Amino acid sequence: MDAALFIEQIVGEVGPAGGAGGFDIATTERVTAAFGNLAAIAIQAAHDVAGKELTPENVMALMPVSTSLQPAVEK
Repeated sequence: MDAALFIEQIVGEVGPAGGAGGFDIATTERVTAAFGNLAAIAIQAAHDVAGKELTPENVMALMPVSTSLQPAVEK
């Protein structure tokens, strides 16, 4: 819930009039991190409910078959 509230707060701060398209680099990074945290919480919850151990193989099983993975982008 904290991640969802954080995302809502960021979007509320930026609003439709904020910057070019509403987001700057720092805000984009914060939103990306918040969505990453939200995804991690959802993945953990799905495994907890199913009574499964959290492993890379089990996480991959949650992804749709048609989802292609992209290599990590180096900064």
